[in-house]
Amino acid sequence: ESDAPWAVSLRERLRGKFVHHVEKAAAELESVQRWHEAIAWYLRGLDADSLNEAFYQGLMRCYAGLGNRAEALSIYRRLRQQLSVVLGLQPSPSSDRLASELRLQ
Repeated sequence: ESDAPWAVSLRERLRGKFVHHVEKAAAELESVQRWHEAIAWYLRGLDADSLNEAFYQGLMRCYAGLGNRAEALSIYRRLRQQLSVVLGLQPSPSSDRLASELRLQ
């Protein structure tokens, strides 16, 4: 009964909780500069929600923290493409700002 209304509702609530906890764990790792571990969590988050801008922004910051600006900008391009193709939207101003800062480095 995976398509039953109660199952869909429960699945979405659980997915939402998972995404929230992944974002929190990744941000905590990022705050103590454990870049590789934070990247792994952010990628795990994208597996669950490929349109969550916070995960892309976290990846951009982590790759920048590792000194890999090219990879950070690649993540921004991936975000821009995902949002455009799936939702017909542009990245948020905060994502644009972060990408601009990376380009200036």
